[in-house]
Amino acid sequence: MEPLPTVVRAEYRGGHRICLLFNDGVESTVDFSDWLTGPIFERLQDPGYFQRFFLDGGTVAWPNGANIAPETLYDRGRSGKVAQGYTSAMPRDSAHAKVVTVDLPDEAFQHRPWSAQEVSQEMRRLWLLEEVRSRRLGFGKAAELSGVPVATFLRLMGEHHIDAFDYDESELDRELSPMS
Repeated sequence: MEPLPTVVRAEYRGGHRICLLFNDGVESTVDFSDWLTGPIFERLQDPGYFQRFFLDGGTVAWPNGANIAPETLYDRGRSGKVAQGYTSAMPRDSAHAKVVTVDLPDEAFQHRPWSAQEVSQEMRRLWLLEEVRSRRLGFGKAAELSGVPVATFLRLMGEHHIDAFDYDESELDRELSPMS
């Protein structure tokens, strides 16, 4: 049985959109507009009030008690219903990001119907994994850039047969110095 998803980080993305990071490393920008009806959610239509969200009980909540189940947020994020204008599953500072367009044939999706968001997230992680494999980037920085906790990135490295601790003494000191 898989554990229930929980939100571990939430960042405002404009309008009624929040970028969510879940406990399994999945990250997506979710537009909450569809849920802002009814007595408890009407107050969230005010952008200023909407931005007062916080994490509580593994989900996004507001001071008036409004919240949405984390599994609902997870399903919305995984459904590919991405907020317009966001093509990447990862937050990015547009001044310090490169946008790459990749054309993939339809046959690449015949065994799994990937959303554009999932493809973007997977390609970003694979790129960063290769940067770590080739030692152009440390795993801590790669985890930060991929938007997942270091432990999650280390697990991904193991899944891709990348030895996290194949370092000489100076490399190991450099990697572990931020943790000291």
